[in-house]
Amino acid sequence: MLLVECSVLDKVQVIREGTGATAKLKIKGRFQKCDEQNNNGRVYPRKILEGQVKAIQDKINERSLVGALDHPPNDAIHLSQASHLMTSLKVNKAGDVIGEAEILSTPNGKIVEALLNDGVKIGISSRGLGSVSEGSMGESVVNEDFKLITFDFVSDPSTKGAFPELSESMRESNSQKAQSIVSKHKKERVFLTMLESKLQEAFDRKKKKVKKDPKPTPDTNSPLNEGKEETYRRLNKIIREKFK
Repeated sequence: MLLVECSVLDKVQVIREGTGATAKLKIKGRFQKCDEQNNNGRVYPRKILEGQVKAIQDKINERSLVGALDHPPNDAIHLSQASHLMTSLKVNKAGDVIGEAEILSTPNGKIVEALLNDGVKIGISSRGLGSVSEGSMGESVVNEDFKLITFDFVSDPSTKGAFPELSESMRESNSQKAQSIVSKHKKERVFLTMLESKLQEAFDRKKKKVKKDPKPTPDTNSPLNEGKEETYRRLNKIIREKFK
């Protein structure tokens, strides 16, 4: 399955190399953490991350490992979405995955550069494929079949952890609320339709009774005798205006 982890770039450094049109902008910081449970509840063992960092060194040295602006929904790397080139990746003694990326002159790269120049905090998202198993404390431990694909730049998730999962949870929550409101509104409409039907039936029965008995004894104290039909019309109008 696709595993996506997001975090704020920790202790980020923005490096400018050269001047003028040939100037290069690089960003450096902690991209991921070994042996620490993230906000997704997943733990990446140091052995696995070290192995994957080593496995993609050839691509880094060949200048072929690019990342995207905003993580794609799959494991594919599309050059049309590229915003940066990974130039360095290593695991230090503290278990931090320290990365360095060169901002490209692509349209997405220009967006990243503008965001950095305006002081916007950038998030980093690792993208990989693999499975997880349950650890001794109930956490999800990433298995040895994990394959690191790349790192993408994403909007600041505010806290270290699961920005994509949080967004999905919010969308699901909002969808459930919307469905609840629609369902409630439908039930109210059904009730009002039944009420209107019952009122109409009662009014029709009263009219038939009046026709059979042309000389009914009027109840002068009842306002209904002053205009039953008018009362019904007013009630029906109020119902329709309130719930139209």
